[in-house]
Amino acid sequence: RYRPPTFHVQAWYDEVRDFTYPYPHECNPYCPYKCSGPVCTHYTQVVWATSSRIGCAINLCHNMNIWGQIWPKAVYLVCNYSPK
Repeated sequence: RYRPPTFHVQAWYDEVRDFTYPYPHECNPYCPYKCSGPVCTHYTQVVWATSSRIGCAINLCHNMNIWGQIWPKAVYLVCNYSPK
């Protein structure tokens, strides 16, 4: 059973704990390619001043290549943020 998109959007919002205004550069915008330290780039998109809607889609991939590793039966979640 898979978690609904709202679960993941909430997890992105919860990145607020790593967001330090006015120093957002302390979050790591390069994750997942160079993960080290906190990530809050999802949070900044969710609360962007003009973001008012979000649309998500889920796809089940039989074999998905994730940075050189094959993940069988991977669930791919894509969301798009919409301004006003």
